[in-house]
Amino acid sequence: MHLKTEEPKICKVGDTQIEGYSKQQSGGDASYQQFTLHFVTRTNKPFKSMGGWVNDKIMHDIREITGKDDVGVFLDFTTEDGRVIQLQTGVSLVSIEQARLNLETEMKPFGWDFDACRAHARKVWNTFWNLNQLWNLITPDVSAKWVRSLLEIYDKGGWLAKGPTGIEYSSIMVASHEIPFIVAAYQHGIRRFDVDKAFQAMVHCQTTPGQSHPGGGHVGNMHLTAYLKHGYVPIDRGYASNTLEYAYDDWCVAQLAKALNRKDRYQEFSKRSEYWRNLFDNEVGFMRARHADGRWLENSDPYSKKGGWIEGNSWQYTWFVPQNVHGLIEAMGRERFIQRLNEGLAKSEKTNFNATDDQWVLYPINHGNQPSMQVAYLFNYAGAPWLTQKWTRAIMDKYYGDDPIDG
Repeated sequence: MHLKTEEPKICKVGDTQIEGYSKQQSGGDASYQQFTLHFVTRTNKPFKSMGGWVNDKIMHDIREITGKDDVGVFLDFTTEDGRVIQLQTGVSLVSIEQARLNLETEMKPFGWDFDACRAHARKVWNTFWNLNQLWNLITPDVSAKWVRSLLEIYDKGGWLAKGPTGIEYSSIMVASHEIPFIVAAYQHGIRRFDVDKAFQAMVHCQTTPGQSHPGGGHVGNMHLTAYLKHGYVPIDRGYASNTLEYAYDDWCVAQLAKALNRKDRYQEFSKRSEYWRNLFDNEVGFMRARHADGRWLENSDPYSKKGGWIEGNSWQYTWFVPQNVHGLIEAMGRERFIQRLNEGLAKSEKTNFNATDDQWVLYPINHGNQPSMQVAYLFNYAGAPWLTQKWTRAIMDKYYGDDPIDG
């Protein structure tokens, strides 16, 4: 993400420490991403002086610097060959004092032992990214903390967060896919959080129209009103693909409702989880956008983003029914399901199963983005597991690797 720096200020507070802050504003349309980043930096050896620059102007032996755009500092040391200078930094979105507390708290166990700090960081972050299911199995304490953090955000801001950035709601992702992660934690036996509150928060997200938040950013599902009225998101009301995204989250809420013996909510959200059928055009065998009056989108092309397919096309989103793959197979027909999926993977193999230059709409399979990541496994549900074996191996060999780029 490109960040625009506004009103930075850096001060020398001793011969081993500097501190300051920088107000940040992300680029593009992400107006929600406004925050102040505070920092405290210290060195293990005294420095002789602090210098800095503001754009093209360079200054030496200063105690403070401020400006706009390109602003920074450098430290001058009296040193010799082989001497190692180490630096530690603590950050905070709250204050410089909190940044100093974070620095002391996080670095106290390691002192100036760089290797020990590095080893600890590697251990802590080694389940990072889309490994939530694995966390549930091998580090349930991490999953429990993750869920409790989401619920604390709900306590403070009134909504669950999806991709929170800075200290605001970002709404950077479609739908509310924090819901399946919470439900998955519960289904794995992780209960060290307020389950009733979690269920309440999920129902709130799936029944209250998305809106701007007074603290900044956007919360909830932006096309929920149209989705609930029509049983799908019409092309003249929003993105058709959100129908599929919302329906999956509805199914997840239904599963927790069932576990909690909330039969009314279970029936309600189970019904909504089948709204994907309202976009499936049996004649063409693809998901297809519709108008608010029920008409199919004219001249629908599965390789076009026309129709409101976020970072994809109707070909890719047709397979996004993880809550009822067997239902999709039945609707499409088993032979057509296998044939069409196999042809799509064969075509996409030529580009290593990735949409070149992020041209999502031109390809049937784009393994590099969420809507297509599961497709190679769907043959298992259709009684053709050998094709899952074939294509997952091909994706492993062609898309992934162990060099600095593909790895």
